[in-house]
Amino acid sequence: MVSAGVEASLEGLLGSTHVLRLAGSSRYETSKQFAVWATGKNTGETDVGTTGSPAALRSLDFNRVGIASGENFPDALAGGVFCGLSRSPILLTPSARVSPYIFADYERDDSVPSGADYLGSSNLAIVRSYAFGGTAAITQDVVLSLDVITGPIPY
Repeated sequence: MVSAGVEASLEGLLGSTHVLRLAGSSRYETSKQFAVWATGKNTGETDVGTTGSPAALRSLDFNRVGIASGENFPDALAGGVFCGLSRSPILLTPSARVSPYIFADYERDDSVPSGADYLGSSNLAIVRSYAFGGTAAITQDVVLSLDVITGPIPY
């Protein structure tokens, strides 16, 4: 968690219009919030940024995602580098089930309303997913479930 003091320090250094706080009720929702922002799906833009610099970054691709365990950070840290280079967002999930912030309707999880998940933020499909870490980090069942969500990969 980034404290309000760190946010205030950044605003002092960069100016308040160049700092954007993205947060959710959990690390899983925060990863979804970031992914939606970074792909531009909340604005429909191909560039994303802050109010002071709205076109700071070219948006990431919605249709490819990295998946890492939200229960331990090393795989997400390493996977984040890969995802950054491949222009893909990274989403966090519990080790033993698909996060409802990725796809709320998959297990009919009522904690996240339908459409408030990553998949519901766009009418595009996810055509490729990358799972980071071994089966101790993300179970094989989660990986297979993500394959079902992703669908067949076109060649």
